[in-house]
Amino acid sequence: MTDTRKLKVLVRKLGRGARPSQRRSALEELMQICRDAHNGLRGLTPGNLMDIAAVGAIGPLLELLEPESPAEVQRMAALSLRFLSLNPDVAEIIAAAGAIPLLVRLIRAGSPDSVQEPAGRLLWNLAIEAETAAAIAAAGAIPPLVLLLGPGSSAATHESAAGALSELAKSKLVASAIAAAGAVPPLVQLLGGSPGTQQNASAALATIAGMNAEDAVTVAAAGAIPPLVLLLGPASKALTQQNAAGALMNLAGVVQGSVTTMVAAGAVPALGRLVAPGAAKKRLQQVASQALARIATYLKMFPPGDGASTEDDEEEETSEEEASPQEIRQQQLQEERDEMDERDEAMRLEEMQTLQEEEEMQEAAGIRQLQLQGERDEQDEMMRLGEIQRLEEMQALEEEKMQKLAEMQAVAEVQEMQKVAEMQAIEVTQCTRTVWLTRRRKQEAAPTGTGGSCAHTLCPLLDGWIRRRIEDAGFFFSAGLCTIESW
Repeated sequence: MTDTRKLKVLVRKLGRGARPSQRRSALEELMQICRDAHNGLRGLTPGNLMDIAAVGAIGPLLELLEPESPAEVQRMAALSLRFLSLNPDVAEIIAAAGAIPLLVRLIRAGSPDSVQEPAGRLLWNLAIEAETAAAIAAAGAIPPLVLLLGPGSSAATHESAAGALSELAKSKLVASAIAAAGAVPPLVQLLGGSPGTQQNASAALATIAGMNAEDAVTVAAAGAIPPLVLLLGPASKALTQQNAAGALMNLAGVVQGSVTTMVAAGAVPALGRLVAPGAAKKRLQQVASQALARIATYLKMFPPGDGASTEDDEEEETSEEEASPQEIRQQQLQEERDEMDERDEAMRLEEMQTLQEEEEMQEAAGIRQLQLQGERDEQDEMMRLGEIQRLEEMQALEEEKMQKLAEMQAVAEVQEMQKVAEMQAIEVTQCTRTVWLTRRRKQEAAPTGTGGSCAHTLCPLLDGWIRRRIEDAGFFFSAGLCTIESW
């Protein structure tokens, strides 16, 4: 997540009123934030690039590209804008803010290579939009970009310049302008460069050769076919192989002698390896298959070594004496192009059908996935309900068990109370018997006329004590059963 307040402070420090050291420090920090947002580091994402543009960073960064800025400041500003331009919406903002003339000035001769490389890569990113690409070409970017393809530039600058030209060449008029500016020979030389340069140079050549037949002749005449065939090998990246196969497809049959050169350079077996099942990605296989089809069509129409003329050919030539050889050749080429166009259309329709079948399969797979998900959800719901029912049953059993324990405890308490009452009753009985025997002995031993007073003296005390013991034992005495005399 970006800190908007911090970004605003950094943008403010990029202004003209800040000290040079303060401006450079803020620029370094902002460049690192842009790089981290592009690479998804330190909690940032590519979506945060728009946040950086939203706080007004584009204008101050473009001001730092002015000629009065030091080369290192220009480099860091161009790098920051390059990372920001990877967001298409931000790229439009950068182009609309007037970046194109400043960048064209930076890639011209006189600027350091360290500045030209990010400036060229920024133009490459901006050229993805067709309207912006036309504005870049109109601003005069083609000649300096072609100069950057020369031996005086670094491999990184070669890669950025070739990438920018490959995007600009997607317009037919601009492709012709690029070829006229002399870009083809250095692009052919760069086919033997670094992997990134090979990929962009082969893409530029494939686009130029596919736009105009005259430019295709220029590409073939510059000796592009042998190095393009070499790029079909396993050492090249998949996109480089695809670009090389596309360039050969655009050259096959269009340029006289191109197919012969391809066959001699080993293009047929190299393309054959790419179309083998599982050998490459589907798009690469399709382009390689189209290139093979064009080569095969040309060889079928013009078999190698077939220079002898039959009598039928002589009669045909006699009947067409009025047609010049050049017109005949043009007619043959036109027929060849028509046939190749028909083949391409058939392959395109086949590809569309394949894509439609794949979409139907994906849709069916999606429906099946939804069905499986529904079944899984239903099973989960049933399991959840079963678990709830099982828990309820266990809870009911637990409550029943607790009730039984409570009942058993109550029975045990009642039995205990009964035992205590029985013991107290036995004790009362024994005490009563003892008192009665004692009174009897005293009455027998006392003189006549004195026993009654003793009995009357002891009786209330004993009677109260016995009453309390019997009541503790759970008995209830009525008025007629509570005296010692009656017991």
